[in-house]
Amino acid sequence: NGVDFTSESMIEYIYGADVIVSGISPDFGGMKGGTSVTVTGSNFEFSEKLKCRFGAGNEVSAGFVSSTEIVCVAPAASSAGSVDVAVSNNGVDFDASSTLFEYKDGAAVGSISPSSGSIVGGTIVTVTGANFENTNDLSCLFGTLESPSAVYKSSTEVECEAPLSSSAGFVSLEVSTNGVDYTTDAAQFLFLEVAKLISIEPSSGSVDGGTSVLVTGFGFVDSSQLKCKFDSTTVSGRYISSTQIECDSPPSSASGAVNIEVSMNGVDFTSDSATFAYSSSPVISAVSPAFGPSSGGTSVTITGTSFELSKNLRCRFGASDDVFASYTSSTSITCLAPSSTSIGSVDVYVSNNGLDFYSTSTLYEYKPTPTITNVTPPSDNIIGGTLVTVTGTYFEDTPFVSCIFDETPSPSTKYISSTEITCEVPPATSSSTVPFKLTTNGHDYTSDGSQFSYFQSFAVLSVEPDRAGVNGGDAVLLTGYGFVNDASIKCSFGGIKVPGKYISSTSIECNAPSMSQGDVALEVSLNGEDFTTGSGISFSFTGVASVTSISPTFGPIGGGTSVTVTGSDFEFSKNLKCRFGAAAIVSAGYVSPTEVVCVVPPTASSGTVSVSVSNNGLEFDPSPANFDYKPAIVVSKVTPSVGSIAGGTIILVEGTGFEDSSALACAFGGDVYSPSVSYVSSTSITCEVPSVASAKSVQLSVSSNGIDFSADNIKFDFLNDIELFSFEPIAGATTGGTSVLFNGFNFVNTHYLSCRFGGVVSSARLISANMIECDTPAAASGVGGQVDVAVTLDGISFSTFGEQFSYLEPLQIDNISPKQGPSTGGTEVTVTGSNFIFSKDLKCRFGTTEVSAVYVSSVAVACLTPSSSETSVEVSVANNGVDFVKAAAYFEFVAAPSVSSVAPSKGSVSVGTGVTLTG
Repeated sequence: NGVDFTSESMIEYIYGADVIVSGISPDFGGMKGGTSVTVTGSNFEFSEKLKCRFGAGNEVSAGFVSSTEIVCVAPAASSAGSVDVAVSNNGVDFDASSTLFEYKDGAAVGSISPSSGSIVGGTIVTVTGANFENTNDLSCLFGTLESPSAVYKSSTEVECEAPLSSSAGFVSLEVSTNGVDYTTDAAQFLFLEVAKLISIEPSSGSVDGGTSVLVTGFGFVDSSQLKCKFDSTTVSGRYISSTQIECDSPPSSASGAVNIEVSMNGVDFTSDSATFAYSSSPVISAVSPAFGPSSGGTSVTITGTSFELSKNLRCRFGASDDVFASYTSSTSITCLAPSSTSIGSVDVYVSNNGLDFYSTSTLYEYKPTPTITNVTPPSDNIIGGTLVTVTGTYFEDTPFVSCIFDETPSPSTKYISSTEITCEVPPATSSSTVPFKLTTNGHDYTSDGSQFSYFQSFAVLSVEPDRAGVNGGDAVLLTGYGFVNDASIKCSFGGIKVPGKYISSTSIECNAPSMSQGDVALEVSLNGEDFTTGSGISFSFTGVASVTSISPTFGPIGGGTSVTVTGSDFEFSKNLKCRFGAAAIVSAGYVSPTEVVCVVPPTASSGTVSVSVSNNGLEFDPSPANFDYKPAIVVSKVTPSVGSIAGGTIILVEGTGFEDSSALACAFGGDVYSPSVSYVSSTSITCEVPSVASAKSVQLSVSSNGIDFSADNIKFDFLNDIELFSFEPIAGATTGGTSVLFNGFNFVNTHYLSCRFGGVVSSARLISANMIECDTPAAASGVGGQVDVAVTLDGISFSTFGEQFSYLEPLQIDNISPKQGPSTGGTEVTVTGSNFIFSKDLKCRFGTTEVSAVYVSSVAVACLTPSSSETSVEVSVANNGVDFVKAAAYFEFVAAPSVSSVAPSKGSVSVGTGVTLTG
């Protein structure tokens, strides 16, 4: 009625401060709209009616950020131009600021170059299009990656730097002039894996260019922009595969090394810098020899200029395959001429890089291979001088024609015809049959097996034996040549003549006379009067060797024992011998006049034999020294077969043939010996394991005499000492069976690998070099308590650990409460029983799902049920997180209650409203 007003209205009218707009960003956008514009100012309010207005009537909802910032999406405009931007908190009252937003034609991307680049980024891409603006917000987007830099060039051109990409592949390249609105033209840019240049072949070529260079690497792509760069000169590349491309070298103004790089896009080049060497083309001036057999193999020296020391240096003879060249200097190389199927002249080519071949019309002539059919006469005196006629085929009248006797050329060779040559025989140093060859070019020699024989005049060459005892009577065999069967043959031993016996034209036998000890000249006469003189044959008369003792005094029947013999009057001689028994004679090694060394020969059976020595291999003096042949030691078993590198382990070695000797020894690997060995019986001994520097497997061998060791391939393994640093769990039931994991270093899977809990040993299972597993035995006392733990690799030496293992009284479960709860989990279940302990490993298990348990007392623990899709599960508890004991009762998982509605949904804060829940 205009007079009486309501007095209890809940309606409120709020006066707010006027909205003030101070700025927008960006301040321009495309006419299609959609630009996200950030408006800054003051007095903005969070309201569902918060709005922005672009020009007249174009209102859009605003997103509230703070009282000084909101965000609006610009609506579309029908034409370019600037419009006022205003803000309203209530959708009715808009501020009267004059902040302008300009609608412009949208930027467009037409093309990009290059269209690819490395995933490491940095490629400068030129983007061509329309309506680009030179603004601070100019940016490029490669897929979802923003360009590190964008540079305005003109309204139709922008340069964008490709960013680092985590993977290769195609992405769209878009441009924004205001930092918000990006083009949607989907110009495709390809990110490439990083290309890497590994090698080039060949690595050199002519300054003329044109060398086809094969570049090997990875990350190559088939692109029209594929390039190779020789220093600053770029040439196109030919794609072969992802690991190979090919480029032709450009010409170079000078010799020298240049760097080669490759580019997949013509812009970004690799930085691996393979080196290509430019050099002058080789020039051939002459070849020597200028001809050779069609069978090939002639060593041809090529002279010229600009030859290079290179693994690819090659020669080519005509159209044949290339052959390797041997570099002598820049003006000389050598090649082996290949075989040719035809006779005639061919051009000779040279290549420094194995690819580019050059020739200067220098010819090499293939000719038929010379052969020898007959040599007359086929022999001569070692003095030489005889003229020999050689017949055959394809002989050449050249300055190089020559006959070769073994390796000695003829003093004079004369060409008669293509089938006949005469040669003067050169002198020789001894009679023999030697190879006879012919060459026509000074390099290639016939190979038809022709031979030439040298013989010589009567002479003594050697004597066997070259010594005898002073008592004489020993038969001596003289070897030489030119001997004849004559009754007047005599030998002269230092002037004392004795009759000789003819054996053959090369052998005579004489008996040495008795003489004083010393060296004399031995000469021979075929007529009893005229003796050889100055033949240089010396013969020695020696004293009789005497033996006093030997060491060792026994060894295996298989022989091979190195025995040191002591005595007197031993002499250094090739005929110095030892005799074992009546007939077994072996060579002796001279040490001094009182010591020699002999290797015992094998024998068929055990037994004792005498040992004697002879200086000439014939006269043996009776000896008091005896050698006892015994069965060879056989090692069959070693226990344990492993031990610590620190040594000290006592091992039992079993076998046969062991002797109770002061020289009894155990060898580990042939060069490391046991510090102590104890004889037990002929079938067993004990050895202390020595220390070694590192773990290894060696052969264990035994010797009773310190020299002859068994060879039964019995292995002993030196192992690094175990280092323990933890085990889990640290407790288990007194009944045993707990699976304990030991962590440490140097675990090895040996036959003896085991764990010890207190005084009880349990076998171990190797899991890795850093982990083993053992099942605890039952507690020795049957009651709970702590025991020491240790681990062993050899069953003898145990590595201990500072912590102890706790034996616990067996866990017993009586009941659980409650026995039901929602499947979503979270129900606190109290488990009652006995022997629960306070432990970080105390756990409950519902079915297969384990959860931590809270210790309440020794007779109760509490657990929160996990979520479960099952309806009924077993409940079990473990004190150590490993050994779970099941409860007799099961826990039931039921569907969790849910509320679907509440009525009424509101009420007074001061009145107890009745509420109905539905669910």
